[in-house]
Amino acid sequence: MPFSFWTSGRIPLCGAVLLAMASFAIPAPALAEPARQDQQAEFDIYVEKAMAKWGVPGVAIGLLQDGKIVRVKGYGVKKFGEAERVDGDTLFAIASLTKAFTAAAIATLSDEERLSFDDPVTKYLPDLKLYDSKVTAEVTIRDLLAQRTCLQSKDLLTWDSPFSREETRRRLQYLAPACSFRDRFVYNNINYVLAGDASAAAAGSSWQALIKNRLLMPLDMNNSTTSSAEAARARNLASPHIKTGGKLRLLPLYDEGISAPAGAIHSTAADMARWVELLLGGGAYLGKTIWSPTAHAAMLGEQMAVRPGPRDAGEPPTPIAAAYGFGWGVGEYRGRRFVEHTGQSDGMYAMVAMMPNDRLGIVVLTNSSMVGLPEALVYHWLDDQLGVPEFDWIGTLYARAKESNDAIDIDNVTRDVLRKAGTKPSLPATGYAGVYRQDLLGDVTVITAKNGEMLIRFLTKTGRLKHWQDDMFQIDWGGDPYYTMTSSFVTFQIGVDKQPISLKIGGDEETFVRSGSARIRPKH
Repeated sequence: MPFSFWTSGRIPLCGAVLLAMASFAIPAPALAEPARQDQQAEFDIYVEKAMAKWGVPGVAIGLLQDGKIVRVKGYGVKKFGEAERVDGDTLFAIASLTKAFTAAAIATLSDEERLSFDDPVTKYLPDLKLYDSKVTAEVTIRDLLAQRTCLQSKDLLTWDSPFSREETRRRLQYLAPACSFRDRFVYNNINYVLAGDASAAAAGSSWQALIKNRLLMPLDMNNSTTSSAEAARARNLASPHIKTGGKLRLLPLYDEGISAPAGAIHSTAADMARWVELLLGGGAYLGKTIWSPTAHAAMLGEQMAVRPGPRDAGEPPTPIAAAYGFGWGVGEYRGRRFVEHTGQSDGMYAMVAMMPNDRLGIVVLTNSSMVGLPEALVYHWLDDQLGVPEFDWIGTLYARAKESNDAIDIDNVTRDVLRKAGTKPSLPATGYAGVYRQDLLGDVTVITAKNGEMLIRFLTKTGRLKHWQDDMFQIDWGGDPYYTMTSSFVTFQIGVDKQPISLKIGGDEETFVRSGSARIRPKH
Protein backbone atom coordinates (compact mmCIF):
# COMPACT_ATOMS: atom_id res chain seq x y z
CA MET A 1 0.00 0.00 0.00
CA PRO A 2 1.62 3.29 -1.04
CA PHE A 3 1.58 6.25 1.29
CA SER A 4 0.12 8.41 -1.44
CA PHE A 5 -1.03 7.52 -4.93
CA TRP A 6 2.52 7.78 -6.25
CA THR A 7 5.71 8.49 -4.43
CA SER A 8 7.81 9.78 -7.26
CA GLY A 9 11.29 11.06 -7.96
CA ARG A 10 14.89 10.08 -8.49
CA ILE A 11 15.53 7.95 -5.42
CA PRO A 12 14.03 4.46 -5.83
CA LEU A 13 11.59 3.17 -3.23
CA CYS A 14 10.78 -0.37 -2.16
CA GLY A 15 7.58 -1.41 -3.87
CA ALA A 16 6.45 1.86 -4.70
CA VAL A 17 8.81 10.59 -8.03
CA LEU A 18 14.79 29.69 -15.25
CA LEU A 19 13.74 32.43 -13.05
CA ALA A 20 16.11 34.96 -11.54
CA MET A 21 16.07 34.49 -7.79
CA ALA A 22 14.42 37.38 -5.99
CA SER A 23 16.54 38.79 -3.19
CA PHE A 24 13.56 39.91 -1.14
CA ALA A 25 10.42 38.35 0.28
CA ILE A 26 7.21 39.41 -1.43
CA PRO A 27 4.23 40.50 0.69
CA ALA A 28 2.29 37.69 2.30
CA PRO A 29 -0.82 36.64 0.34
CA ALA A 30 -4.21 37.78 1.58
CA LEU A 31 -5.63 35.32 4.10
CA ALA A 32 -9.12 33.95 4.47
CA GLU A 33 -10.73 33.73 7.89
CA PRO A 34 -8.03 32.00 10.00
CA ALA A 35 -8.51 28.72 11.77
CA ARG A 36 -9.17 28.78 15.48
CA GLN A 37 -6.09 29.43 17.58
CA ASP A 38 -6.46 26.12 19.36
CA GLN A 39 -6.56 24.29 16.03
CA GLN A 40 -3.42 26.08 14.89
CA ALA A 41 -1.61 25.30 18.13
CA GLU A 42 -2.66 21.65 17.97
CA PHE A 43 -1.44 21.34 14.40
CA ASP A 44 1.90 22.96 15.30
CA ILE A 45 2.38 20.36 18.02
CA TYR A 46 1.45 17.59 15.60
CA VAL A 47 3.95 18.80 12.98
CA GLU A 48 6.77 18.96 15.53
CA LYS A 49 5.88 15.52 16.85
CA ALA A 50 6.06 14.06 13.33
CA MET A 51 9.37 15.80 12.62
CA ALA A 52 10.85 14.34 15.79
CA LYS A 53 9.57 10.85 14.89
CA TRP A 54 11.04 10.87 11.38
CA GLY A 55 14.08 12.96 12.22
CA VAL A 56 13.37 15.49 9.47
CA PRO A 57 15.24 18.79 9.97
CA GLY A 58 12.82 21.22 8.31
CA VAL A 59 9.22 21.47 7.11
CA ALA A 60 7.17 24.23 5.51
CA ILE A 61 3.37 24.17 5.35
CA GLY A 62 0.69 26.01 3.39
CA LEU A 63 -2.98 25.60 4.35
CA LEU A 64 -6.08 26.62 2.38
CA GLN A 65 -9.70 26.71 3.49
CA ASP A 66 -12.66 27.78 1.37
CA GLY A 67 -10.21 28.05 -1.52
CA LYS A 68 -8.11 30.75 0.17
CA ILE A 69 -4.77 30.73 1.96
CA VAL A 70 -5.22 30.75 5.73
CA ARG A 71 -1.74 29.89 6.94
CA VAL A 72 1.86 29.58 5.78
CA LYS A 73 4.49 28.53 8.29
CA GLY A 74 7.94 26.98 8.60
CA TYR A 75 9.18 24.53 11.23
CA GLY A 76 12.66 23.37 12.15
CA VAL A 77 15.90 24.31 10.43
CA LYS A 78 17.18 24.64 6.87
CA LYS A 79 20.29 22.62 7.55
CA PHE A 80 20.80 19.91 10.17
CA GLY A 81 23.11 21.06 12.95
CA GLU A 82 22.65 24.76 12.23
CA ALA A 83 20.28 27.29 13.74
CA GLU A 84 18.80 29.11 10.74
CA ARG A 85 15.06 28.50 10.79
CA VAL A 86 12.71 27.48 7.99
CA ASP A 87 9.97 29.99 7.17
CA GLY A 88 7.22 30.30 4.58
CA ASP A 89 9.64 31.75 2.02
CA THR A 90 12.32 29.05 2.36
CA LEU A 91 13.06 27.37 -0.95
CA PHE A 92 12.66 23.57 -1.29
CA ALA A 93 12.87 21.21 -4.26
CA ILE A 94 9.36 20.13 -5.26
CA ALA A 95 10.61 17.47 -7.71
CA SER A 96 7.71 15.74 -9.50
CA LEU A 97 5.22 18.40 -8.42
CA THR A 98 6.84 20.17 -11.39
CA LYS A 99 4.84 17.90 -13.70
CA ALA A 100 1.61 19.73 -12.93
CA PHE A 101 3.28 23.02 -13.92
CA THR A 102 4.37 21.52 -17.24
CA ALA A 103 0.82 20.29 -17.83
CA ALA A 104 -0.63 23.69 -16.89
CA ALA A 105 1.68 25.52 -19.26
CA ILE A 106 0.52 23.19 -22.03
CA ALA A 107 -3.09 23.92 -21.02
CA THR A 108 -2.52 27.65 -21.59
CA LEU A 109 -1.14 26.90 -25.05
CA SER A 110 -4.19 24.73 -25.73
CA ASP A 111 -6.47 27.62 -24.76
CA GLU A 112 -4.70 29.74 -27.38
CA GLU A 113 -4.97 26.92 -29.96
CA ARG A 114 -1.19 26.85 -30.30
CA LEU A 115 -1.35 23.12 -29.66
CA SER A 116 -3.94 20.52 -28.81
CA PHE A 117 -3.76 17.82 -26.17
CA ASP A 118 -4.52 15.38 -28.99
CA ASP A 119 -1.82 16.57 -31.36
CA PRO A 120 0.82 13.97 -32.24
CA VAL A 121 4.06 14.64 -30.41
CA THR A 122 5.97 14.45 -33.69
CA LYS A 123 4.20 17.62 -34.84
CA TYR A 124 6.49 19.45 -32.43
CA LEU A 125 9.34 16.95 -32.08
CA PRO A 126 9.78 15.45 -35.56
CA ASP A 127 13.04 13.76 -34.56
CA LEU A 128 11.33 11.58 -31.93
CA LYS A 129 11.85 7.85 -32.42
CA LEU A 130 10.18 5.28 -30.19
CA TYR A 131 10.44 1.49 -30.26
CA ASP A 132 7.75 1.22 -32.95
CA SER A 133 7.15 3.56 -35.90
CA LYS A 134 3.35 3.27 -35.56
CA VAL A 135 3.50 4.24 -31.88
CA THR A 136 5.87 7.09 -32.73
CA ALA A 137 3.33 8.46 -35.21
CA GLU A 138 0.32 7.99 -32.92
CA VAL A 139 1.57 9.10 -29.49
CA THR A 140 -0.07 12.38 -28.46
CA ILE A 141 0.51 15.12 -25.92
CA ARG A 142 -2.38 13.64 -23.92
CA ASP A 143 -0.66 10.25 -23.85
CA LEU A 144 2.46 11.85 -22.36
CA LEU A 145 0.65 13.89 -19.72
CA ALA A 146 -1.66 11.02 -18.69
CA GLN A 147 1.27 8.57 -18.34
CA ARG A 148 -0.27 6.11 -20.77
CA THR A 149 2.57 5.55 -23.26
CA CYS A 150 3.63 2.37 -21.43
CA LEU A 151 7.29 3.31 -21.86
CA GLN A 152 9.55 1.84 -19.20
CA SER A 153 10.80 4.19 -16.53
CA LYS A 154 14.48 4.82 -17.26
CA ASP A 155 15.69 7.81 -15.24
CA LEU A 156 19.34 7.11 -16.02
CA LEU A 157 18.61 8.30 -19.55
CA THR A 158 17.59 11.80 -18.44
CA TRP A 159 18.80 12.47 -14.88
CA ASP A 160 22.37 13.76 -14.79
CA SER A 161 22.76 12.45 -18.32
CA PRO A 162 25.51 13.29 -20.83
CA PHE A 163 23.01 13.21 -23.71
CA SER A 164 21.41 16.22 -25.34
CA ARG A 165 17.65 16.45 -25.76
CA GLU A 166 17.99 15.56 -29.42
CA GLU A 167 20.26 12.59 -28.71
CA THR A 168 17.90 11.37 -25.99
CA ARG A 169 14.97 11.41 -28.40
CA ARG A 170 17.02 9.35 -30.87
CA ARG A 171 17.96 6.81 -28.20
CA LEU A 172 14.34 6.31 -27.12
CA GLN A 173 13.89 3.93 -30.06
CA TYR A 174 15.88 1.43 -27.97
CA LEU A 175 13.68 1.79 -24.87
CA ALA A 176 11.35 -1.20 -24.77
CA PRO A 177 7.78 -0.75 -23.58
CA ALA A 178 6.55 -2.05 -20.24
CA CYS A 179 3.21 -2.97 -21.84
CA SER A 180 1.17 -2.37 -24.98
CA PHE A 181 0.64 1.26 -25.99
CA ARG A 182 -2.17 2.87 -23.92
CA ASP A 183 -2.81 -0.43 -22.14
CA ARG A 184 -2.25 0.86 -18.61
CA PHE A 185 -0.79 3.54 -16.39
CA VAL A 186 3.02 3.45 -16.17
CA TYR A 187 4.61 6.34 -14.29
CA ASN A 188 7.55 7.71 -16.25
CA ASN A 189 9.58 10.92 -16.08
CA ILE A 190 10.50 10.60 -19.78
CA ASN A 191 6.89 11.36 -20.75
CA TYR A 192 7.12 14.77 -19.09
CA VAL A 193 10.56 15.49 -20.53
CA LEU A 194 9.01 15.02 -23.98
CA ALA A 195 5.89 17.02 -23.05
CA GLY A 196 8.04 19.91 -21.84
CA ASP A 197 10.13 19.85 -25.01
CA ALA A 198 7.01 19.77 -27.18
CA SER A 199 5.44 22.70 -25.32
CA ALA A 200 8.62 24.73 -25.68
CA ALA A 201 8.66 24.04 -29.40
CA ALA A 202 5.01 25.06 -29.74
CA ALA A 203 5.64 28.27 -27.76
CA GLY A 204 8.88 29.11 -29.53
CA SER A 205 10.68 29.51 -26.23
CA SER A 206 12.49 27.50 -23.60
CA TRP A 207 10.52 25.43 -21.11
CA GLN A 208 11.93 27.65 -18.35
CA ALA A 209 10.63 30.82 -20.01
CA LEU A 210 7.26 29.19 -20.63
CA ILE A 211 6.83 28.31 -16.95
CA LYS A 212 8.02 31.74 -15.82
CA ASN A 213 5.89 33.83 -18.15
CA ARG A 214 2.66 31.85 -18.04
CA LEU A 215 2.58 30.62 -14.44
CA LEU A 216 5.13 31.91 -11.97
CA MET A 217 4.97 35.61 -12.83
CA PRO A 218 1.15 35.87 -13.02
CA LEU A 219 0.91 34.14 -9.62
CA ASP A 220 3.62 36.31 -8.01
CA MET A 221 5.61 33.14 -7.33
CA ASN A 222 8.70 35.34 -7.32
CA ASN A 223 10.81 33.10 -5.10
CA SER A 224 10.39 30.00 -7.25
CA THR A 225 13.01 28.80 -9.73
CA THR A 226 13.18 26.33 -12.60
CA SER A 227 16.76 25.14 -12.14
CA SER A 228 18.97 24.03 -9.29
CA ALA A 229 21.65 26.46 -10.44
CA GLU A 230 19.40 29.45 -9.72
CA ALA A 231 18.03 27.88 -6.55
CA ALA A 232 21.60 27.54 -5.28
CA ARG A 233 21.95 31.34 -5.36
CA ALA A 234 18.96 31.87 -3.07
CA ARG A 235 19.55 33.38 0.36
CA ASN A 236 16.70 31.39 1.90
CA LEU A 237 17.33 27.82 0.74
CA ALA A 238 16.75 24.54 2.55
CA SER A 239 19.55 21.98 2.27
CA PRO A 240 18.74 18.42 1.10
CA HIS A 241 19.37 15.53 3.50
CA ILE A 242 19.52 11.76 3.23
CA LYS A 243 20.01 9.04 5.83
CA THR A 244 23.37 7.28 5.96
CA GLY A 245 23.70 4.66 8.65
CA GLY A 246 20.61 6.09 10.29
CA LYS A 247 22.16 9.57 10.51
CA LEU A 248 21.38 12.62 8.43
CA ARG A 249 23.85 13.57 5.74
CA LEU A 250 23.87 16.75 3.67
CA LEU A 251 23.63 16.47 -0.11
CA PRO A 252 24.45 18.95 -2.86
CA LEU A 253 21.73 20.30 -5.13
CA TYR A 254 21.56 18.26 -8.32
CA ASP A 255 21.29 19.74 -11.80
CA GLU A 256 18.25 18.14 -13.42
CA GLY A 257 19.51 19.00 -16.91
CA ILE A 258 17.19 17.85 -19.70
CA SER A 259 14.75 16.32 -17.20
CA ALA A 260 13.72 19.78 -15.97
CA PRO A 261 10.05 19.56 -17.13
CA ALA A 262 9.63 16.44 -14.99
CA GLY A 263 11.12 17.75 -11.74
CA ALA A 264 13.28 20.89 -11.72
CA ILE A 265 11.20 23.49 -9.88
CA HIS A 266 12.19 24.75 -6.43
CA SER A 267 9.51 26.64 -4.55
CA THR A 268 8.33 27.84 -1.16
CA ALA A 269 5.28 27.14 0.97
CA ALA A 270 3.99 30.68 0.30
CA ASP A 271 4.44 30.36 -3.46
CA MET A 272 2.96 26.87 -3.58
CA ALA A 273 -0.04 28.04 -1.56
CA ARG A 274 -0.71 30.57 -4.34
CA TRP A 275 -0.46 27.73 -6.85
CA VAL A 276 -3.04 25.68 -4.91
CA GLU A 277 -5.31 28.72 -4.62
CA LEU A 278 -5.23 28.95 -8.43
CA LEU A 279 -6.10 25.25 -8.70
CA LEU A 280 -8.95 25.48 -6.20
CA GLY A 281 -10.14 28.53 -8.14
CA GLY A 282 -10.52 26.49 -11.32
CA GLY A 283 -7.73 28.32 -13.14
CA ALA A 284 -8.49 31.84 -11.90
CA TYR A 285 -6.38 33.78 -9.38
CA LEU A 286 -7.15 37.24 -7.95
CA GLY A 287 -9.41 38.02 -10.88
CA LYS A 288 -6.97 36.77 -13.51
CA THR A 289 -7.86 33.78 -15.68
CA ILE A 290 -4.72 31.71 -16.17
CA TRP A 291 -6.39 28.80 -17.97
CA SER A 292 -9.94 27.95 -19.05
CA PRO A 293 -12.49 25.77 -17.23
CA THR A 294 -12.16 23.27 -20.09
CA ALA A 295 -8.41 23.01 -19.60
CA HIS A 296 -8.90 22.77 -15.83
CA ALA A 297 -11.31 19.87 -16.21
CA ALA A 298 -8.79 18.06 -18.39
CA MET A 299 -5.88 18.53 -15.97
CA LEU A 300 -7.74 17.38 -12.87
CA GLY A 301 -9.94 14.87 -14.66
CA GLU A 302 -9.58 11.10 -14.87
CA GLN A 303 -7.40 10.67 -17.96
CA MET A 304 -5.92 7.22 -17.33
CA ALA A 305 -7.38 4.63 -14.98
CA VAL A 306 -5.15 3.34 -12.20
CA ARG A 307 -5.53 -0.22 -10.97
CA PRO A 308 -5.04 -0.16 -7.21
CA GLY A 309 -4.59 -3.41 -5.38
CA PRO A 310 -7.28 -4.72 -3.05
CA ARG A 311 -7.49 -3.14 0.39
CA ASP A 312 -7.02 -5.67 3.16
CA ALA A 313 -9.17 -5.73 6.27
CA GLY A 314 -7.66 -3.51 8.92
CA GLU A 315 -5.93 -1.22 6.39
CA PRO A 316 -5.76 2.42 7.50
CA PRO A 317 -8.20 4.77 5.74
CA THR A 318 -5.69 6.11 3.23
CA PRO A 319 -6.85 7.59 -0.10
CA ILE A 320 -8.06 5.28 -2.87
CA ALA A 321 -6.54 5.94 -6.29
CA ALA A 322 -8.84 5.98 -9.30
CA ALA A 323 -6.95 7.64 -12.14
CA TYR A 324 -4.12 9.89 -13.25
CA GLY A 325 -4.92 13.30 -14.69
CA PHE A 326 -2.29 15.63 -16.12
CA GLY A 327 0.34 15.67 -13.37
CA TRP A 328 -2.20 14.77 -10.66
CA GLY A 329 -3.48 11.64 -8.98
CA VAL A 330 -7.27 11.57 -8.73
CA GLY A 331 -9.28 9.47 -6.31
CA GLU A 332 -11.12 9.74 -3.03
CA TYR A 333 -10.38 10.20 0.65
CA ARG A 334 -12.99 9.78 3.38
CA GLY A 335 -15.59 9.46 0.61
CA ARG A 336 -14.67 12.82 -0.93
CA ARG A 337 -12.93 13.71 -4.17
CA PHE A 338 -9.21 13.89 -3.57
CA VAL A 339 -6.43 15.19 -5.85
CA GLU A 340 -2.75 14.93 -4.96
CA HIS A 341 0.82 14.35 -6.03
CA THR A 342 4.16 13.89 -4.35
CA GLY A 343 7.67 14.79 -5.42
CA GLN A 344 10.90 13.22 -4.24
CA SER A 345 14.38 14.39 -5.16
CA ASP A 346 17.79 13.61 -3.73
CA GLY A 347 17.30 14.84 -0.19
CA MET A 348 13.84 16.44 -0.32
CA TYR A 349 10.24 15.28 -0.40
CA ALA A 350 7.08 17.30 -1.03
CA MET A 351 3.35 16.79 -1.29
CA VAL A 352 0.32 18.82 -2.41
CA ALA A 353 -3.21 17.58 -1.74
CA MET A 354 -6.61 19.06 -2.44
CA MET A 355 -10.27 18.32 -1.87
CA PRO A 356 -11.65 20.49 -4.69
CA ASN A 357 -15.32 20.06 -3.79
CA ASP A 358 -14.59 21.02 -0.19
CA ARG A 359 -12.18 23.79 -1.32
CA LEU A 360 -9.45 22.48 0.97
CA GLY A 361 -5.77 22.37 0.10
CA ILE A 362 -2.47 21.68 1.83
CA VAL A 363 1.20 22.00 0.85
CA VAL A 364 3.96 20.13 2.72
CA LEU A 365 7.64 20.66 1.85
CA THR A 366 10.48 18.84 3.62
CA ASN A 367 14.28 18.77 3.39
CA SER A 368 14.64 14.99 3.67
CA SER A 369 14.02 12.14 1.21
CA MET A 370 12.06 10.12 3.74
CA VAL A 371 8.46 9.28 2.90
CA GLY A 372 5.45 9.13 5.19
CA LEU A 373 5.75 12.39 7.10
CA PRO A 374 4.01 14.66 4.54
CA GLU A 375 1.23 12.12 4.15
CA ALA A 376 0.72 11.95 7.92
CA LEU A 377 0.41 15.73 8.12
CA VAL A 378 -1.94 15.90 5.12
CA TYR A 379 -4.31 13.22 6.37
CA HIS A 380 -4.33 14.55 9.93
CA TRP A 381 -5.11 18.11 8.84
CA LEU A 382 -7.84 17.02 6.43
CA ASP A 383 -9.39 14.80 9.09
CA ASP A 384 -9.49 17.78 11.40
CA GLN A 385 -11.21 19.91 8.75
CA LEU A 386 -13.74 17.19 8.05
CA GLY A 387 -14.44 16.55 11.72
CA VAL A 388 -13.70 12.82 11.60
CA PRO A 389 -12.34 11.00 14.66
CA GLU A 390 -8.59 11.34 15.17
CA PHE A 391 -6.43 8.57 13.71
CA ASP A 392 -2.81 7.84 14.62
CA TRP A 393 -1.29 8.76 11.27
CA ILE A 394 2.18 9.35 12.71
CA GLY A 395 2.50 5.92 14.27
CA THR A 396 0.79 4.12 11.40
CA LEU A 397 2.67 5.70 8.50
CA TYR A 398 6.02 5.71 10.27
CA ALA A 399 5.77 1.95 10.68
CA ARG A 400 4.51 1.39 7.13
CA ALA A 401 7.18 3.67 5.64
CA LYS A 402 10.06 1.97 7.43
CA GLU A 403 10.91 -0.44 4.63
CA SER A 404 10.92 2.33 2.02
CA ASN A 405 12.95 4.68 4.18
CA ASP A 406 15.44 1.95 5.06
CA ALA A 407 15.86 1.32 1.33
CA ILE A 408 17.05 4.89 0.75
CA ASP A 409 19.63 4.67 3.53
CA ILE A 410 22.90 4.33 1.62
CA ASP A 411 24.38 2.00 4.25
CA ASN A 412 21.61 -0.53 3.54
CA VAL A 413 22.41 -0.91 -0.16
CA THR A 414 24.47 -4.08 0.29
CA ARG A 415 22.48 -5.43 3.21
CA ASP A 416 20.44 -7.96 1.22
CA VAL A 417 23.04 -8.76 -1.44
CA LEU A 418 24.34 -12.29 -1.00
CA ARG A 419 28.09 -12.75 -0.87
CA LYS A 420 30.04 -15.99 -1.11
CA ALA A 421 33.20 -16.13 0.95
CA GLY A 422 36.58 -17.15 -0.44
CA THR A 423 35.95 -16.52 -4.16
CA LYS A 424 38.37 -14.86 -6.57
CA PRO A 425 37.98 -13.04 -9.88
CA SER A 426 38.46 -15.11 -13.02
CA LEU A 427 40.85 -12.56 -14.52
CA PRO A 428 43.54 -10.12 -13.44
CA ALA A 429 42.37 -6.49 -13.19
CA THR A 430 43.65 -5.68 -16.67
CA GLY A 431 41.61 -8.53 -18.12
CA TYR A 432 38.32 -6.74 -17.49
CA ALA A 433 39.43 -3.49 -19.14
CA GLY A 434 37.59 -2.37 -22.23
CA VAL A 435 34.58 -0.51 -23.59
CA TYR A 436 31.17 -2.13 -23.12
CA ARG A 437 28.31 -0.78 -25.20
CA GLN A 438 24.54 -0.50 -25.26
CA ASP A 439 22.32 1.34 -27.73
CA LEU A 440 20.15 3.01 -25.08
CA LEU A 441 22.58 4.16 -22.38
CA GLY A 442 25.81 4.31 -24.35
CA ASP A 443 29.23 3.13 -23.20
CA VAL A 444 30.62 1.78 -19.95
CA THR A 445 34.40 1.97 -19.81
CA VAL A 446 36.48 -0.18 -17.46
CA ILE A 447 40.13 0.78 -17.01
CA THR A 448 43.03 -0.19 -14.77
CA ALA A 449 44.88 2.66 -13.07
CA LYS A 450 48.66 2.70 -12.67
CA ASN A 451 48.30 1.53 -9.07
CA GLY A 452 46.33 -1.52 -10.26
CA GLU A 453 42.97 -0.14 -9.11
CA MET A 454 40.00 -0.89 -11.35
CA LEU A 455 37.85 2.11 -12.37
CA ILE A 456 34.50 2.24 -14.15
CA ARG A 457 33.07 5.16 -16.12
CA PHE A 458 29.29 5.21 -16.64
CA LEU A 459 27.32 8.16 -18.00
CA THR A 460 28.70 11.18 -16.10
CA LYS A 461 30.34 9.36 -13.18
CA THR A 462 33.57 7.47 -12.43
CA GLY A 463 33.66 4.83 -9.68
CA ARG A 464 36.15 2.46 -8.09
CA LEU A 465 35.65 -1.29 -8.30
CA LYS A 466 36.15 -3.57 -5.31
CA HIS A 467 35.86 -7.34 -5.64
CA TRP A 468 32.67 -8.75 -4.13
CA GLN A 469 32.51 -12.36 -5.30
CA ASP A 470 33.46 -14.34 -8.42
CA ASP A 471 33.29 -11.83 -11.32
CA MET A 472 31.04 -9.42 -9.43
CA PHE A 473 32.39 -6.11 -8.15
CA GLN A 474 30.98 -3.43 -5.87
CA ILE A 475 31.14 0.12 -7.23
CA ASP A 476 32.21 3.01 -5.00
CA TRP A 477 30.73 6.13 -6.61
CA GLY A 478 32.35 8.47 -4.10
CA GLY A 479 29.20 8.79 -2.02
CA ASP A 480 26.83 9.80 -4.82
CA PRO A 481 23.48 8.60 -3.43
CA TYR A 482 21.64 8.10 -6.70
CA TYR A 483 24.32 6.02 -8.40
CA THR A 484 25.02 4.17 -5.15
CA MET A 485 21.41 3.06 -4.84
CA THR A 486 20.73 2.31 -8.50
CA SER A 487 24.07 1.00 -9.76
CA SER A 488 26.02 -0.45 -6.84
CA PHE A 489 27.34 -3.61 -8.51
CA VAL A 490 28.72 -4.74 -11.82
CA THR A 491 28.94 -8.38 -12.92
CA PHE A 492 31.09 -9.55 -15.83
CA GLN A 493 30.21 -12.49 -18.07
CA ILE A 494 33.33 -14.40 -19.07
CA GLY A 495 33.49 -16.47 -22.25
CA VAL A 496 35.07 -19.87 -22.80
CA ASP A 497 38.14 -18.09 -24.16
CA LYS A 498 38.57 -16.41 -20.75
CA GLN A 499 37.69 -13.03 -22.23
CA PRO A 500 34.87 -10.77 -21.00
CA ILE A 501 31.75 -10.91 -23.19
CA SER A 502 29.55 -8.38 -21.41
CA LEU A 503 28.75 -6.76 -18.10
CA LYS A 504 25.58 -6.10 -16.18
CA ILE A 505 25.20 -3.04 -14.00
CA GLY A 506 22.54 -1.77 -11.62
CA GLY A 507 19.36 -3.10 -10.10
CA ASP A 508 17.78 -3.41 -13.54
CA GLU A 509 20.82 -5.44 -14.67
CA GLU A 510 21.40 -3.31 -17.73
CA THR A 511 23.55 -5.34 -20.13
CA PHE A 512 26.48 -3.82 -22.03
CA VAL A 513 28.43 -5.86 -24.61
CA ARG A 514 32.19 -5.56 -24.83
CA SER A 515 33.37 -3.69 -27.90
CA GLY A 516 34.08 -6.12 -30.70
CA SER A 517 31.00 -8.22 -29.95
CA ALA A 518 27.61 -7.57 -31.51
CA ARG A 519 25.85 -4.44 -30.23
CA ILE A 520 22.68 -5.24 -28.34
CA ARG A 521 19.58 -3.47 -27.26
CA PRO A 522 19.02 -3.19 -23.50
CA LYS A 523 17.49 -6.02 -21.54
CA HIS A 524 13.68 -5.91 -21.65
